[in-house]
Amino acid sequence: MKRSECAALPGGWIREEVLRTGGVSAGKFDVYYYPPSGKPKCRSKPEMIKVLGDTIDLSGFDYASGTFTSSIRKPQGNKPKPGGQGQNPKTENLLSSQGENGSDADGAASFTQIRHLTGELSRTTSQLARIIIHLSLVVI
Repeated sequence: MKRSECAALPGGWIREEVLRTGGVSAGKFDVYYYPPSGKPKCRSKPEMIKVLGDTIDLSGFDYASGTFTSSIRKPQGNKPKPGGQGQNPKTENLLSSQGENGSDADGAASFTQIRHLTGELSRTTSQLARIIIHLSLVVI
């Protein structure tokens, strides 16, 4: 367990990392935030927003790292080509079963969808790294 004051938040907010020691997710960390009063413990960004109200804008706050990210970021990644070509078929099927942006009726992507797409991105990145290494060996 690691506790420290979170410099990105108003004075007195404590960030705590707790290592999971058992089960399938052993080795991962849970992150909690404690307001200056000590209670309630915030287990998510929405809970922090409830506690803070409109005293601070958390739209650029990354809950996992405890830092603010730049709100001026260009979207990255491949844009779908006209006619729907060029997208991974698995991703295309997943997104076509949902709304236009892959969200459910409430406008929020499900955890399963996010986990699936993150896995796809990780595999694609690994494949790209292998291709770059291969090409650099061919050039040399």
